[in-house]
Amino acid sequence: MLARRAGLSPVRFARLIKRIFRITPSQLISQTRLAAASRLLTETDRPVAEVAVTCGFYDHSAFTRAFRSVTGMTPTGLRRQAAGGVR
Repeated sequence: MLARRAGLSPVRFARLIKRIFRITPSQLISQTRLAAASRLLTETDRPVAEVAVTCGFYDHSAFTRAFRSVTGMTPTGLRRQAAGGVR
């Protein structure tokens, strides 16, 4: 869908993304979703499950696994840390 919106073939789009960002399109999408989720977790008091769905994750547990694998902490842990609490 992104390649079509950019007016490129999927292969050409993937090559350009890889050249510019040095990651695959799916990795870029995942990083973008996790960055948006981090921002929502630290700047709002929306429930973690709602943040997960808003950022394109299918469920709370899939979001938590992806978030922990990238950041080393749970979404709730990030929220506590941002609030000045103890991990």
